[in-house]
Amino acid sequence: MISYLMLMMFLLPLLYFTFTSSKKLILFVVFIGGIPLTTFMPDLVLLGFLGGLAPQAAFLFFIVGSLSFVLLFSNGVVLREILRFKMYALFIVYVVMSLMWSENFVYGLRLSIKLLSPFLLYMGVVGFIKNNNDFKKVELALYACVLVVLVLIAVNYMSGGAIGGDKVRYKWIPLGVLTAPYMSPANFSFFISSIAIYSIGRYLFSKENKYLAIYFLLTAIVFAAFTRISMAGLVLGTGICVFFMVQNTVVKIAFPLVIVAGFVTMLFTVDKFRDRMFYNADEFNISEAIESPDKFEKNFDTSGRIFLWAEVLEHYKESNHIIGGGVGSLDYLMDREFRSLELHSEFLRLYLDFGIVGLSLYLLGILQIILKMKNLKNSGPQRMYAAIAAGGLGLYLVTLFTDNSLNYVTEFGNYVYAFIGLAIAATFNTKPININKEVTNKKGVSDMFQSVKLR
Repeated sequence: MISYLMLMMFLLPLLYFTFTSSKKLILFVVFIGGIPLTTFMPDLVLLGFLGGLAPQAAFLFFIVGSLSFVLLFSNGVVLREILRFKMYALFIVYVVMSLMWSENFVYGLRLSIKLLSPFLLYMGVVGFIKNNNDFKKVELALYACVLVVLVLIAVNYMSGGAIGGDKVRYKWIPLGVLTAPYMSPANFSFFISSIAIYSIGRYLFSKENKYLAIYFLLTAIVFAAFTRISMAGLVLGTGICVFFMVQNTVVKIAFPLVIVAGFVTMLFTVDKFRDRMFYNADEFNISEAIESPDKFEKNFDTSGRIFLWAEVLEHYKESNHIIGGGVGSLDYLMDREFRSLELHSEFLRLYLDFGIVGLSLYLLGILQIILKMKNLKNSGPQRMYAAIAAGGLGLYLVTLFTDNSLNYVTEFGNYVYAFIGLAIAATFNTKPININKEVTNKKGVSDMFQSVKLR
């Protein structure tokens, strides 16, 4: 009974904003995205027709439904943004088409929803976030979400993992690895990294020390989660932000190089990180890595990923590598043969599900977004949002190599694409953006049916 009451507490606002205020719907999605909803209803399983989903995954289905509905009344936003990012839109179309040759429709539908959601949120941000006050509210929603997650972590760790589920209680807490209840260190640190990148972008624009303090705090939390790929992604994302925002040519090139060099040095010199990186850490150092690449490769700890990838590729050796096995085909194989949906390489997943055609469309779509962000970086706040979006994309792309980031939608992918949306939305404002100055919006908040009057 309590689980269903908690479900209604999150679901009713989502439904209410769907029919009353598209803008508040976007803000609500940003606010709840990183919160591990399963914490409040751990035994609840929803959407049985999709094979049964935990609350976090099920809410993604509701979010996609709500965003799709409000975008129907968005005064041409969908068509305009499809034309803006044609290659990415073609990738989404290809994903849906591949359902026709996928081995399992349910697995295909689930992955299709995961791939569609970030692009829908991007369009929602572009369509409904319009003025200074809106940009400020998005920022408040981001930081409110982080605050809720940090409070949950504090309660969970002080109670010895009482609200975090067995995996957190018996695996991560004894290892001294920081994560939120019902979140792996990976998706938790990806979420925190994305907000850290937002914070450094804000600091580089406004020079307000509070954003720098938030960035350092969130960076420390990411490193405490002890996930290598998120640490590397955060370092890269920070470097991209600096490159976009700093005017001095020497600094914009030297600073990213310094932080990357510092990160690599740390992996080889700090015992805890070196032990995680190499099988024989005590017998391996940075000079040997440079002098003996073969020895580096043999000692590098991939946590079994290389062996898993080899086994999966063996199953796909007779498949069509041009069009792929169809959306969700890999998930179906993983669940059937390996009792897991975690391949730990999303680029490999994209190749196996969608073949050379689908992977090429995806990469071209991402390239088109990156080039657009590059062209937006020439003026004030637009440059700031473009820097944040580019930094977020850098983080996202790095994680796709060795993790399951396409599955981390509400807590990661949605935020990266929301940042892209903020960068595009900033260019549509007729008045100069000053998100440090409060602007009173006296207009009504019910905007979904601007073009269609209903009584």
